[in-house]
Amino acid sequence: MRNILIAGAVVVAGTAGYMLSQKEGKLPEVASRLNAAEMLLESIPADTVVFSGQLESFPLKNYLRNTTFAQAQMPPELTYELEKGGDPQGLFFSSLLQSYFSASQSAEEFQKTFGLNDDFLGAFFMVGAIPVLRYQSDDPEAILKLFEKAEQDSGFLHQTKQLNGHSYRVYHIALKNEQKFELVLSIQDGWVTVTINGNKVETSDLEVALGLKQPDSSLQASGKVQSIQQQHNFLPNSIGFIDHQELVTAITSKDGNSLAKMINGFSGDDQKAQKFTDLHSSECQREMAEIVASWPKTVIGMRDMQISEERSYVKASMIVESNNSPVMKALASMQGYIPSYLKDVPVFGFGFGLDANKINPALSSIWTSVSNTEYSCGPLIEMKNNLTQSNPAALAMFTGMIQGVKGVGMAVSDFSVNLNGPAPDIQNLDALLTLSADNPEVLFNMSKTFAPHLASIQLPADGSPVDLSSMIPNPKADQIKPMLALKGKHLVVYTGEKSQTMADALAAEQPESNGVMNLSADYSRVFTPLVPLMEMNATPEVADQFQILKNLNMKISMDISFSDKGIEMATQADMQASKATSAQ
Repeated sequence: MRNILIAGAVVVAGTAGYMLSQKEGKLPEVASRLNAAEMLLESIPADTVVFSGQLESFPLKNYLRNTTFAQAQMPPELTYELEKGGDPQGLFFSSLLQSYFSASQSAEEFQKTFGLNDDFLGAFFMVGAIPVLRYQSDDPEAILKLFEKAEQDSGFLHQTKQLNGHSYRVYHIALKNEQKFELVLSIQDGWVTVTINGNKVETSDLEVALGLKQPDSSLQASGKVQSIQQQHNFLPNSIGFIDHQELVTAITSKDGNSLAKMINGFSGDDQKAQKFTDLHSSECQREMAEIVASWPKTVIGMRDMQISEERSYVKASMIVESNNSPVMKALASMQGYIPSYLKDVPVFGFGFGLDANKINPALSSIWTSVSNTEYSCGPLIEMKNNLTQSNPAALAMFTGMIQGVKGVGMAVSDFSVNLNGPAPDIQNLDALLTLSADNPEVLFNMSKTFAPHLASIQLPADGSPVDLSSMIPNPKADQIKPMLALKGKHLVVYTGEKSQTMADALAAEQPESNGVMNLSADYSRVFTPLVPLMEMNATPEVADQFQILKNLNMKISMDISFSDKGIEMATQADMQASKATSAQ
């Protein structure tokens, strides 16, 4: 998790300041009138398929301080794969990764190694098929030293090339098909740019990737980022997207956008490219464009961000946008119930909401909509034929068995593991399992057909619990007593005082449609009891990784829901300096 967070931070490093530092002639005079965020967007092609931008200064030092943990060793299996045979290219990348893992011991060391500023702006984007990463650096020599060390460790050396009077480094990566593939490292006026180059990449595209030339049409002029921010109520500083419409244009045309031109250039005379010729027909272009217009983009943005020396809290959402009202209405109708107790679970929580009564009608509605649409595009005709062979009516038997179910939930409020005996066992457990339905008692009685040992249990209608200890062998029966009860519209199994309180509160709670999935966890409280058990049969290297999990001082939660805007995954992460870091 932390590696992903750091990678994301590096990905969104410093383009805006770079644009400020450009010399006359490399940017039009109008740039001097733009603010930093606007200049950032002016440098990016409007048809970029992927974009991730930090449009306001990001407090990197504090963020790293709260998310950095000691990880001084690269996984041995990765080291072996890179270094086997003594290949200089593999040794080069192994050295870079070793430096990364070593630098991960502290926020200060990480910043020093990569020359990262305390505050920065930046972006990751695409110029056609070329990925571009650019970040501002107070010490750009640091990245040179890092690459020079990797060269010394491996013997894999760079070449120096020039473009428009600008010098940059190139590392030629050997590929099996002998195609030209170069890792490009450029430093200019305190800005680091990392990209790639190939034998089918036009010089003009490389100029845009290196920031030596503006794109013909910019992301700023398109208004795309501003529209995303306003439509989804994101903070203006961190926004990203995957443009589905540009992707479809790329695969259904030869020159509809920059990516299409590059794909066509890469394909050349390759016979495999013939598989895509059908997609270039006018029918496929029109019909696939109509489909993707209903699902235009996947967008990512921040809803809240509070970063200080002690704590980093971020609230973000990823939304698959949809303009297809019939489909979204059908999906929303299936949305089930997520119990309220999952809003604040001390250790671990999981909820899955699905209205069993609505599954078959909703899927049938979607299936009918697709199967009734006429296509002229060959691949779409094939897709439709495959879909029509899977009539969702077959689900009717299954959904009939779980009729009335609205959702399930689980919460762990506390637990401990005893390792002193002959075998590890659970010493203490405070947990709750719930099944919410229109008539949970009927479902319980139906379950007796498949579990005869439950036949003797009669659930009191007043919510009184039934002790299940005699049915579940447990040497800690005096400490862990599973209880079964009917609480209004909820069938519950619980053990422990906290879980009993949560179960009792459900009696007054109606299982109304409010979500699809919820997941939450306190990393420290989940892994601290488990790490000793996980270490018992682990190698020393793997045991070190387990310690990292225990030291993570992080709480996360994730919710998935359907709305009129699309399919949304909302996440929250509350991170503080790890125990190991705090002790230093």
